[in-house]
Amino acid sequence: MIGAGMRTGNGITIGWLGAALGVSGAVAVGGLALVVGAPLIGVLIAPQTRRGAPA
Repeated sequence: MIGAGMRTGNGITIGWLGAALGVSGAVAVGGLALVVGAPLIGVLIAPQTRRGAPA
């Protein structure tokens, strides 16, 4: 879900960050956001799914 969401705004993000940090730096920031965001979403959703509530 995070990966799909990143595709939407990633062109703008890579463009702005690419101008400031270079392409490698911009891709690294996007990858870091994915690596941090995916587990965070999992932690936030886990209590709801244990109770049987729809996510």
